[in-house]
Formats: sequence, structure tokens, C-alpha cells
Amino acid sequence: MSEPLPPRRSFRETVAAISADLMLLFAQLAAIAKAEIGVAVAAARSGVVLASAGAALLIFGALTLVAALVLAAIALGLPPWAAALLVGVLLTLGGGVAVSVGLESVRRVRLQFAETRGAVTDGVEWLKTIRR
Repeated sequence: MSEPLPPRRSFRETVAAISADLMLLFAQLAAIAKAEIGVAVAAARSGVVLASAGAALLIFGALTLVAALVLAAIALGLPPWAAALLVGVLLTLGGGVAVSVGLESVRRVRLQFAETRGAVTDGVEWLKTIRR
């Protein structure tokens, strides 16, 4: 014996079902995109924080170097300017390294949204099969 076929849907019911499926598909695509953006932002955030800290160190280093130059001009070789110069150089070098590492971290962030692209491609392919 063969099983009875399910009742056929009306055109209106079919269109409503397709519309509901499309709304669900786009909602899911938006959720995937949102998740991928969140991952990218989190990855970039740490690099931006490190680069900001490095920029602050560079500013402090530059201010200390200025103070060292002033002290050097006043003291002409006395130990206070030598100490200030040493601290300024160390702060400037540390800030430069931090900025460099932070910017490299930001450059490595990939904004390709592979999951979203794949889901959109799958959705388009599904729509093409319905159209046929």
C-alpha cells in the first residue's frame, strides 16, 4: 500500500511559507554577521589598546627628552641631565616597541566574514532551486 499524499498547499500558503523561510534566513545571516563582527572588533580592540599605551609612552618619552635637553643645557654634563636622558630614551624606545606591536596586531585582524559569505551563497543557491 502507498501512503496518502499530504494535502497540497494553496498558492497563498506557499508564498507565505517561502516568505517566512526568507525572513528566517536573513535573520540567521544577520546573526552570523554580527557574531563575526564581534570577533573582529575584539581582536582589533586589544591591538588598539596596546598602540594607545605605546603612544602615551612615546609622549612621556618625548617630554622627558625635552626635560633632559633643558637640564643638559643648564647643567652642562651634570648627573641630573644624564639620568633624565636615560629615562627619556628608555621610555621612548618602550613606547615605540609597544606602538609597533599594537599596530601589527591590528593589521593581522581579518575582516573577510567567511561564515556570512558562505551562508549568503548557500541562501542564493537555495533561492535558485526554488525558482526552477
